[in-house]
Amino acid sequence: MVIETTVGRGTAISLFVPALEGDTNEGSGSLASGNEKALGVDDQADVLDITIELFQNMGYDVLSANTGENALEILKKTPDIDVLFSDVVMPGMNGIDLAREARILLPNINIKVILASGYNFPASRAENSPMENFRFVRKPYRISEIAKMLRMAD
Repeated sequence: MVIETTVGRGTAISLFVPALEGDTNEGSGSLASGNEKALGVDDQADVLDITIELFQNMGYDVLSANTGENALEILKKTPDIDVLFSDVVMPGMNGIDLAREARILLPNINIKVILASGYNFPASRAENSPMENFRFVRKPYRISEIAKMLRMAD
């Protein structure tokens, strides 16, 4: 991040995000086949914008919602979503409950679920934890982390 301030002119903030890491054959190009859809869910507009851009850069057609409830409505109307990427901590329905509801709503669709949070969830890998069937990434995340999870996701 670079912050430049000039008295009387204002402030410019530039955020530089690292490129995809790893093998150039493995990490380059789009992950989506051209017709895959992702649903990004976050209650913070700026984070949601970044999520949308991230998935568009990976070749996905992206839908977005700012609440779990809105995301469920989108899933009902658009059941061919391939990836659900959601913040965990949101007002109302949290990301874990949203992920569970998505799997119930779409039992015959193998939707990839990745949950993100700025909080640590050490129990997320434990058996019988609330997140045992979902991938988890800690914010701030890297594009390479998301790409790897998408390749590995069930």
